[in-house]
Amino acid sequence: MTSPRLLIPILVSLCWACFTEAATRLPTVFSDHMVLQRNQPCPVWGWDEPGQTVTISFAGQSHQATADANGRWEVKLSDLATSTAPRQLKVEGSSEVVVSDVLVGEVWICAGQSNMAWTVAQSWHGDAESKFAANPHLRLLRVPSVGRQEPQDDFEGAPRKPPPLSAPSATISDVICNATSVFPSASSTTPGAVRPRRRGSGVKP
Repeated sequence: MTSPRLLIPILVSLCWACFTEAATRLPTVFSDHMVLQRNQPCPVWGWDEPGQTVTISFAGQSHQATADANGRWEVKLSDLATSTAPRQLKVEGSSEVVVSDVLVGEVWICAGQSNMAWTVAQSWHGDAESKFAANPHLRLLRVPSVGRQEPQDDFEGAPRKPPPLSAPSATISDVICNATSVFPSASSTTPGAVRPRRRGSGVKP
């Protein structure tokens, strides 16, 4: 006969597992300091308990979705105007998730050969470039170097504010740094740059 003292930890573990599995979850790309693409519908997705109704709120919009049999849900935010004001993206389901400091602007996928990994600090005139190209609203997201043959819903990593561009500490890609200051679509709005860690990466629409 099983001792009651042994059953109690087992029951507690089972209850804790049920609680954690039911929690509302977002992929790490939806994290503090992120940038949403302007002027077009923006998909927002995540996971919850199957059948759970999830409400997503941002910039005066509110959308609902129901988690499917696998627990996945998705909505699309309507077109968003450019904004450098930090706002919250709120997701309410089995639990509540709040993403802070969310901006709206241009999101660039930055991939290519090894020169994409060349930093401002490594450049010949890095100190001058850092003063010219500094953009206080720039956000960065590095995709980990993990090869997959199928599209992924999530990966390890999160958006972040880049460190100061002053050389020699500037570790941001020199190409990204210059692009966000030279091209009007980036310099006049909020730029968000997504860069794969694997050199020689391609971009597929």
